[in-house]
Amino acid sequence: MKMHLRCEKPNNKIYQFEGSLNFEKPEIPTMKATIQQFMLRGSVLANTDWAIGLVVYAGHDTKLLQNMGKSKYKQTHIEKTLNKVVIFLIIFQTVLCIITAVLAADYNNRHEIEILDDSNKVSGFTYLEGDPNEAKGGVFMEDIYGFLKFFLLLSSILPISLLVSLEIIKVLQAIWIVNDAKMFSVELDQKCKVMSVSLNEELGLINNIFTDKTGTLTTNEMVFKACAVAKVKYDKKSIQYMHVDDNSDEEYKNIHNADKANSDLDESGNEGEDVLNTMKKILNGKDDRQENYNEYRFGNIRITKQSDFLHYFWTALCL
Repeated sequence: MKMHLRCEKPNNKIYQFEGSLNFEKPEIPTMKATIQQFMLRGSVLANTDWAIGLVVYAGHDTKLLQNMGKSKYKQTHIEKTLNKVVIFLIIFQTVLCIITAVLAADYNNRHEIEILDDSNKVSGFTYLEGDPNEAKGGVFMEDIYGFLKFFLLLSSILPISLLVSLEIIKVLQAIWIVNDAKMFSVELDQKCKVMSVSLNEELGLINNIFTDKTGTLTTNEMVFKACAVAKVKYDKKSIQYMHVDDNSDEEYKNIHNADKANSDLDESGNEGEDVLNTMKKILNGKDDRQENYNEYRFGNIRITKQSDFLHYFWTALCL
């Protein structure tokens, strides 16, 4: 078999391929090659005994490598703040060195060493210069030398040791996390593994988690437990107390005691259903015991009751 393929140059379009396959032996009419005949790098051919193919792109010219974006360097809020501080200190130190260098050059010129005519005595501040007969480079060179001198003298302004201290602290934090008994997995019988120490200070700063229904953040289970809408909490305890009349003290005591005896986790999954049913009653206006709110306006939206808040809450979640 003898053939050659004419196709497009390497690109990052993984769902598009255009080319033409010209046969010389055997004599077959030219065939159009599309993405249906194209296999990406790493593909596995199945349900066939054999195949004839040729390599179109290789190395860094493959579509997958062309499609891969540049890896983004992640920085914590402490690193970003520290970078701004270091840049400000560098600018401040540079300005300070320029000012002091100009003042020093002016001071040296005003107190320049001179040799008296008859007595060969020297006048001026002799400790500022060496041999008075040496050729000088002028005021500009004195400014350059003065800037470099003061830059070395004021180099302690830059907190270089602070960066090293932060890295040491992160390594110690990683050791602490690995040996934390509360982060030990009993099911897997293994300790917590720290893959990177660059984002330690970002841990524990999460207030809200939004995820899809698969729940791959922890395990592959997601059960609705509770939510809060307009400062009203909807959970197991809240809906129990919500359905207790003010005059039924005995019923309140029974629910309170039962709530103490039972754990907060409901294995049957009815807890979330009860919360949703209660919210559904309020949303449909069948339960008006929720107190109304003061009129709330946001643009053309006017909200006066808890049912209105629930309506926009679920609408926002759906969208």
